[in-house]
Amino acid sequence: MKSKYSNQIKIINYITSTDRFKFLFLLAILFAAYAAFVLGISTDNFLDAIFIPFQFNIFNILFFALIFFNNLNTCSTFETKFDYYIIRLENKKNFIKEIMKNSILMNLFYLLIFFLFYFMFLSLIKFGNFEIHNYSNYSINNFIYVIYYLIRYFLITILLNVITTYLYLNFKMIATIGFNVLFLIGFMMVPISADPINNISLIIWFFLSPIVFSNFSLDVTSFITFLIIVEIIIIIIHKITLKNKNVVIT
Repeated sequence: MKSKYSNQIKIINYITSTDRFKFLFLLAILFAAYAAFVLGISTDNFLDAIFIPFQFNIFNILFFALIFFNNLNTCSTFETKFDYYIIRLENKKNFIKEIMKNSILMNLFYLLIFFLFYFMFLSLIKFGNFEIHNYSNYSINNFIYVIYYLIRYFLITILLNVITTYLYLNFKMIATIGFNVLFLIGFMMVPISADPINNISLIIWFFLSPIVFSNFSLDVTSFITFLIIVEIIIIIIHKITLKNKNVVIT
């Protein structure tokens, strides 16, 4: 157990020491400043300002581009720089588990970096301006909705990276980048309506936009249904990856 923990630390330390990650680290700080000082100025209320950037298409495109790049960098670095360690994993199942673990840890670390600086910058200009009020047509206040929205955003980000990692394992870099680009294009292609949605919707971009449902219960129901379907898809992809002869330990 101690040996596995030590290996994990060494892998993470190596990836974070690369020039590509240092560049991504710098971009995370700059992007957090952009979110706070540019996009966050549209309201004086700290709570309302928190999730405004995450409902803005351009922000989402750039944010997920950084997340995808970080994930691809993690996968490729692990596969090419730790071949001696990969061989010791003995079988494909352990290899998939290990690369997935590193992918998730690195993305959690990157998200932590971004949110740490984002809240720090936002606090500099909004701290003390807390106003709790009802959110849109929902029967909840903006404080509860901010927590819900960020949890939803966070879960979608992690699940997308899990899928991206599986795509990388099965199809390597080009196809994975193609999937990432198509997802980013979706932010500009999916129509955003100002009218509340009156039925369950599973369109992922709706959960990353200012779109609201007719009530909060429908919003939560739609998202839970979406999560269940994505989990099923991931399970299927995992089984396919295990049987894929192109996924080998080298």
